[in-house]
Amino acid sequence: MTLRFTLTRSEMCSCHRRLQARGWRNWTFVAVGIVFAVLGVVDSAAWLIIFGVAYALLYAAGIWLIAPRIIWRRTPQIRAEQAVTVSDAGILMTWTNASTRTDWSFWRKLRMIGDAYVLQGRPRGLCVIPRRAFASPADERRFRDLLAEHVDPSALKGSGIA
Repeated sequence: MTLRFTLTRSEMCSCHRRLQARGWRNWTFVAVGIVFAVLGVVDSAAWLIIFGVAYALLYAAGIWLIAPRIIWRRTPQIRAEQAVTVSDAGILMTWTNASTRTDWSFWRKLRMIGDAYVLQGRPRGLCVIPRRAFASPADERRFRDLLAEHVDPSALKGSGIA
């Protein structure tokens, strides 16, 4: 089955924000800023409070607001039409200037994020397939069946897919 689609800016940015919100590293950096602010309150050090709050807010804004827009602007492949061919052999992703074929074992995590299927690969591969790309509910069921058949069950755990 081959799915053809062009991601919109809002789809890509929303997906990126939700993926980043699920990452413990980002929350750790925000927490570090909050810890500095709390230490400033305890020590009555205004500069430490300001630094901690500014650090946490700027980091969060950078990751969740600024980074998705920069990625969208700097990566023309994301804005171009994509074709994703899903079969028993794996997944073939094709853009205007490149293509890549992956085996099912490459995909370590699968999720439903908003109205898109997001396949996360090893170490940093990413495949976003909006639900609107499926021609019919039957095609979407076939896709989900292929996921259930070929992907490690632990990758589907808590994904909302299986």
